[in-house]
Amino acid sequence: MNNRASAVVTAIIIIVVLAVITGGVWYFLVKKPEKCAKEGEGIGTCVGCIQKCCEGLKGMNSQAYDDECVKVPPPPGLGAICSKCGNGICDTQNNENKCTCPEDCKDETADWQTYRNEEYEFEIKYPEDAEIKESDYSEPGAIRFSVDFGEISNNKPVTIVVQGQDMEGVMREAVNIKSETEIIIGGLQGRKIVGVDQKGLSVNEIWVKNNGKIYIIKGQGQVFEQILSTFKFIETDETANWKTYRNEEYEFEIKYPEKWLVEVKDNPPKPLGCIQRTYLRKDIGSANIDILIFANFSKFSIREWLSQQGTEDSFEDTSLNAISALKSDKSDSSSYFIYMANENYIYMIDVVKFSDKVIVDTYNQILSTFKFIE
Repeated sequence: MNNRASAVVTAIIIIVVLAVITGGVWYFLVKKPEKCAKEGEGIGTCVGCIQKCCEGLKGMNSQAYDDECVKVPPPPGLGAICSKCGNGICDTQNNENKCTCPEDCKDETADWQTYRNEEYEFEIKYPEDAEIKESDYSEPGAIRFSVDFGEISNNKPVTIVVQGQDMEGVMREAVNIKSETEIIIGGLQGRKIVGVDQKGLSVNEIWVKNNGKIYIIKGQGQVFEQILSTFKFIETDETANWKTYRNEEYEFEIKYPEKWLVEVKDNPPKPLGCIQRTYLRKDIGSANIDILIFANFSKFSIREWLSQQGTEDSFEDTSLNAISALKSDKSDSSSYFIYMANENYIYMIDVVKFSDKVIVDTYNQILSTFKFIE
């Protein structure tokens, strides 16, 4: 009898243990609640990422939008931020805006004025009561520009500073950074910097890089957040107001800065065989970019024509404004040369070398405007 009782007890214990194990497996494999992201936390589709927001929260897409709320290509690795969209408060810190959460973020900036800066390639909206003050201390090779909107709508001052991207290291040394988080500005990934400067003053800034420049946007408050949501980068054509030299006889044109000079000589003494030489000069007495024309009635290719001239220089394939070309750039030469062919002529562009980045950039802009005409 004792043996039977012992067996029953043992069986019960086994059944209970199996039930516990089965229940545990079922809980962890089937019923275990998924992790959820809290307000301000991110979600994504990557392996190991939290994929949903906790109850009562919605994912605010980190992707940028244009003025019509059409998505623009995002930086890699972006997902969404969980926010209380629908609570009547436009929480821009958690990516709420008129596109991601229109019920909370009505476009109160629609009737604002627009500040647009073509030189530093950005624009931003601001309320009517802003007082704009610009300062530009830039020098060749160094950028230092700022625009101050003053104390807008009883908020703290709003300031935008533009510097060379290489200044970031110096900027970081000047701030004891307490926190640094990612933020999308103008469709690009930027950083929100919070800390204390060397004078003990609090720092609350947005840093974002574009085209070799770093933009520092300073301000706090709800109106500042609205202003920040309107910031965008713009593409500018710096050659739009340049002069155009057009050569109908040899069928080409090229743009050049307003203060540059153009001089044309037919049948110059050098080099041999040149039938016309166009000088683009930055200053009187300096020939910075020359366009030389040579006859090519046999319609040789560029390499064949160069071989006919007996040149032993080495050339590399290149292009100039979508025109196939050859380039010669010898280290011991004060110029580099670009060769192109069109109909009955060979075009050689002689470009004087400079180390100054500003001058080099101007040269590249000039060359980018060269084209053949009909």
